[in-house]
Amino acid sequence: MRRKYCWEQWFSTQYFTLIRGVDYFCSQSTMYQTIRNNACQRNMKVRIIDTGDSMVVEVTERDYDEVPHTDTVTITG
Repeated sequence: MRRKYCWEQWFSTQYFTLIRGVDYFCSQSTMYQTIRNNACQRNMKVRIIDTGDSMVVEVTERDYDEVPHTDTVTITG
């Protein structure tokens, strides 16, 4: 199965630019959140600059020590 986006390739660099209508076809706000979610899944922090028809993404931290938020709660005892 082919993945929709090339996250591994994009997140392997410090900066990347995504162009609406070329790299993604959803709304700017949807892509903004999708980028954030995928960065969090990879223990990365990003800065996103929305230019209107594209987004410039900077990976600011990789493998940070903070545990990503999860809605799953484990109860022991």
